Amino acid sequence: MRRVLRYFLWGVVILAVLSGLFGYFVYTPNAEVPRLSGKLIEGTVETGGLKRTYLTYVPRGLGRGAPLVVVMHGSGGNSARMRIATGYEFERLADERGFAVVYPDGFEGYWNACNIVGDYSANKLNVDDVGFLTTLIDKLAEEIGIDRARVFATGISRGGHMAFRLALEAPFRRRRTSNASPRGKALLPS
Repeated sequence: MRRVLRYFLWGVVILAVLSGLFGYFVYTPNAEVPRLSGKLIEGTVETGGLKRTYLTYVPRGLGRGAPLVVVMHGSGGNSARMRIATGYEFERLADERGFAVVYPDGFEGYWNACNIVGDYSANKLNVDDVGFLTTLIDKLAEEIGIDRARVFATGISRGGHMAFRLALEAPFRRRRTSNASPRGKALLPS
């Protein structure tokens, strides 16, 4: 009888801890949107026969030749939720350190990343996400003047896998200027 009571009490304690953690993660409020110097721009680009979307944050007074950080969401996510999930820290850092941030959207919320597991349209249709991201980088180079040779990629979960795929398949980008070296700098996942 004493043994049954002990198991029951441990079960109650474990259930209470799990309930508390569930409540914390489900009901924790989102971070407040900070006061930022720049502007958030919604954009689209057509690539591979698909219309793809993204959000770009450009700090006020960002000079030509500034770096770009590509921040990719995890499975089932999107650019707006990624901004919230990171607590807007990439944008705060962009204001402080002088770089642009882009939050691209995966195809129907998913990336065709390095892994083959997953019953997602991005995998089934073999969506060219590397093509999308390189086209997006080129578009931002033309529109806001970022330096193609100083592009950094990061992501969470499947977005992190996409950063690795981007580094593997498009490691070097040439600058499109007359004095460009034959090899650019690597796109580095963080």
